[in-house]
Amino acid sequence: MMAPLTVRSGLFALYAFNVEIARIREIVSEPHLGEIRLQWWRDEIEAIYAGSALRHGISSHLRDTMAAHSLKRSFFDKLIDARSADLDDGPLDTIADLLRYAEETTAPLLWLALQIIGDRSAEAREAARGIGIAWSLVGLIRAMPFHLRSHRQYLPRELLERHGVKTRELLDLKSSDALNQAVWALSKIAADLLQEARTLQPRIDRKALPVLLQARYADIHLRRLKKAGFNPFNPQLALPEPMIAWRLTWAKLKGRY
Repeated sequence: MMAPLTVRSGLFALYAFNVEIARIREIVSEPHLGEIRLQWWRDEIEAIYAGSALRHGISSHLRDTMAAHSLKRSFFDKLIDARSADLDDGPLDTIADLLRYAEETTAPLLWLALQIIGDRSAEAREAARGIGIAWSLVGLIRAMPFHLRSHRQYLPRELLERHGVKTRELLDLKSSDALNQAVWALSKIAADLLQEARTLQPRIDRKALPVLLQARYADIHLRRLKKAGFNPFNPQLALPEPMIAWRLTWAKLKGRY
């Protein structure tokens, strides 16, 4: 919505592709079926770049976007490869593992979006990396009830053990002071990443704003999480955010992400 009309169709195609690979875990019953679907998308991206026949509805739109903006293929490969982690329902071991997952599933997406809107600067790319990780962490917190109902756990063992979170209570969707502290710690990492990304703002062209405004989304949800006492099961967190379009428009007008 915040991007120029001339590039919106390209961004829509990119984000539609990302939705397709991100939802694979939800639509398969076994991990090996997910791997088959991921390989299918690897082959489809190969076909797009090779100019071969295409097999998916969004592929022609992706092909046009790739050609118009000379999109880097390795970023698509990284996004697909990163989704293999979704097929393992067990928790990650360390916080570093979680941050790596967050980066690999989000940063290449924002880097491709920056290429579409015409900003290939190192500063914009580095800001997008931090914002992408932060947004991914916020997204995982927001999706925690859904993931746990599906017996999927993204909070790393290191974080749970550090704060004394009991796995049984977590799987039963029971809030606790220990869990709220763990979520606060994760939220703090996200907030720090956003702050670090904003130190680059004076050196970044305004045309990057439609992509980097993802930071504002993350801010909004972090504030709501704080208001909920960092309880990820608070039902208020599932309610739509009022005036979000106005807030993003105002941020764009001010030139601030």
